[in-house]
Amino acid sequence: MKEQLAKISPEMRSVLLLLLAVIVAILVYAQFILPLTLEKENFDNQILMENTKLAAIQTFADKNANYEAYLHKKTLELEVSKQQLPDTVTIPELVAEYSTLAEQTTVVLETLKPPSAVKADKAGLFVIPIKVTLTGDYFNLVKFLQQVEMGKRFTSIQSVDFTANEQGVLTMDADFIVYSLKNPNPPVANASATK
Repeated sequence: MKEQLAKISPEMRSVLLLLLAVIVAILVYAQFILPLTLEKENFDNQILMENTKLAAIQTFADKNANYEAYLHKKTLELEVSKQQLPDTVTIPELVAEYSTLAEQTTVVLETLKPPSAVKADKAGLFVIPIKVTLTGDYFNLVKFLQQVEMGKRFTSIQSVDFTANEQGVLTMDADFIVYSLKNPNPPVANASATK
């Protein structure tokens, strides 16, 4: 081996040493430096993402310096939303609500008939169709309908039919739809309101 190395010219030795140094440098770069560079880029990206999140939180905090007031406002909005679209709706609850509304509008809630079945609509809400019978003056019955539409819960009035008896007292049969987020499994039996 020494004899073969002695035959190589000094210039060729320099070239071989240079080539060996380049190969060692490439191996060192591939083994140690490249993974560290990739890891640094990964950390830099994570730092950039965390700084973006921090900036968003700081912006939110600056806009809502009084967080207690903001939380109170959002809590009230959530309560209103829960009233408009509750998790469940019960027939006794509707009877009580519509009886109170009937008293306020000086009409009489005769009956409130619950549905035999409840189905979910396309949006995933549960549709509760109910039939309501009321008696009273025409304008007060219309006022009752307006109050139902503008009430605290989402209610859709599907149909309204008026009939008059011999004394001229109007009876209104109305079909409402009330919505809930969960299936309320209402009772099948009719619920009657006390006059």
